[in-house]
Amino acid sequence: VNYIVSIKWVFSQNKGLKNKKIEFLIFSFIGIVGLLLNAIFIWFFTEKLLFYYMISKVLSTVIVYFWNFFARKYILYKR
Repeated sequence: VNYIVSIKWVFSQNKGLKNKKIEFLIFSFIGIVGLLLNAIFIWFFTEKLLFYYMISKVLSTVIVYFWNFFARKYILYKR
């Protein structure tokens, strides 16, 4: 669903890759990296900086949101 919404509304003015299977794989890979970053940031903020876990989740969500958007924008839809 996220892939379809992204190509229809968010990045609609950009064509993306010609091979949609490769585009979907890269899109998914960026999302998986985002999940890993989310876990790392939550761990770091909670265990190392001793933030309350809900604050860690909010900060991590904001960071990963920007990662996902800009990685997809500049890697997949750079035209």
